[in-house]
Amino acid sequence: MIRVLLILTCPEQSRRIGWQLAGAADVEVRHRSPATWSDIVTALEEFAPSVVVLDRAVLGAEGVTIAGDIARGGRPPAVVLRADVYHPEDVVAAAKAGVRGYVVDGGGGYPWPAVVRAVAAGGGWLTPAA
Repeated sequence: MIRVLLILTCPEQSRRIGWQLAGAADVEVRHRSPATWSDIVTALEEFAPSVVVLDRAVLGAEGVTIAGDIARGGRPPAVVLRADVYHPEDVVAAAKAGVRGYVVDGGGGYPWPAVVRAVAAGGGWLTPAA
């Protein structure tokens, strides 16, 4: 079972991506809309996810920094950074931070079960830039 924690700022995106993932028999999903870094740490400790899908704009900060903090943890999950639009400077910074995936998904319809399975298996995922 792949345990996925969605840490997204937009409730609609969280529902949409969560709905896609919930349809996969091998995926268990939890959603969090954190107000603080402590909320993220608590969610990671409580759920122990194998994959975290993190919004680039989480907590009004650069998601790359937060993703790197998660990826460098004691038993880090695979981290996928989600963005509404392509930010070229994020890709290299995210890879250096230990992020396994970078997905531009502003309009929906992205194959999230495939992304989650790829990074959970130790691979990576880089969305094509439009």
